[in-house]
Amino acid sequence: EEDILNASKVSIIKDSSEVTLVYDGVWNIEEPFFQLVDEAVVSKLLDAISFARVHDVLTEKELALAGRSLMDFGLDKPLFEFRISSKTRPTKSLYFGSRTPTGDGVYVMVRSENRSALDGVFVLPSSVGEALFIDVDDLRRRQFVQLEPAEVSSIDIRRGSEFIRLRRVVDRWRMVAPNDMPANEAQVKSFLTNISIAKSASFVWPS
Repeated sequence: EEDILNASKVSIIKDSSEVTLVYDGVWNIEEPFFQLVDEAVVSKLLDAISFARVHDVLTEKELALAGRSLMDFGLDKPLFEFRISSKTRPTKSLYFGSRTPTGDGVYVMVRSENRSALDGVFVLPSSVGEALFIDVDDLRRRQFVQLEPAEVSSIDIRRGSEFIRLRRVVDRWRMVAPNDMPANEAQVKSFLTNISIAKSASFVWPS
């Protein structure tokens, strides 16, 4: 938990892809491209590892004494790596292997960058692995635009050669272009509400 609280960067690495989040007052996606994040999703991801309960642990010495190898836990070729970097603490990597025979746990190998030996092989709830095994699109902010309808004071709508401008005058909306007249309050409020809650269904990756 302490490593996550002090983290300035976390990365999810699987196969040849890497997703990196950086923290500078707020979390943002750094790799594979800069993008704003869905803070609720990131919070859930970080909480999953922060509050994970360790069910069992084996040190490297205990593995050797038991005649066990990383292959026995699916850790010779991990499914993915979750890397935690901090400005004040050594980088720590968590490698996720196979599930336990009961299926409710997952084997996790932990390495710290300043140690040649393993920190150990841990058994964490399988739900932790499921929470961390996500793609970059799962982390991206889907809200189309951030706005508070009550704070909007002007709206411009352009469609081809047609142009409409609405302005809030005191607490009422008026159309000021192409003509000056009262606007339909219900329609304007509905428009702003729909814009404020609109979310992207999918994303097009930057080229």
